[in-house]
Amino acid sequence: MRERIEMLIGDKRRLVLGLAASSILSGFTEAATLALLAQVATSLARGAGHVHQRIGPFAIHASLPALLEVAGVAIPAFTRATVVDADASDPRPVERR
Repeated sequence: MRERIEMLIGDKRRLVLGLAASSILSGFTEAATLALLAQVATSLARGAGHVHQRIGPFAIHASLPALLEVAGVAIPAFTRATVVDADASDPRPVERR
């Protein structure tokens, strides 16, 4: 099994591990975005001004405008920052057709 993985990955083990870690981190931030947006939508539908909720190990006690800012700006920016462009890290030239 180790030989197959070595043949598939070759000398790009760090690149593959970095891509996997980045994908996991990006998935968690995406899930946090969706959970936060669901809480904001529920609070908007109820007409509440604050959100008091536990999401996993985190407790949220914030005003609705503050959560809208976080959901609209901070989390997508962090999600974008965790995305790795695998083509940009490949030193081989790319053929354009």
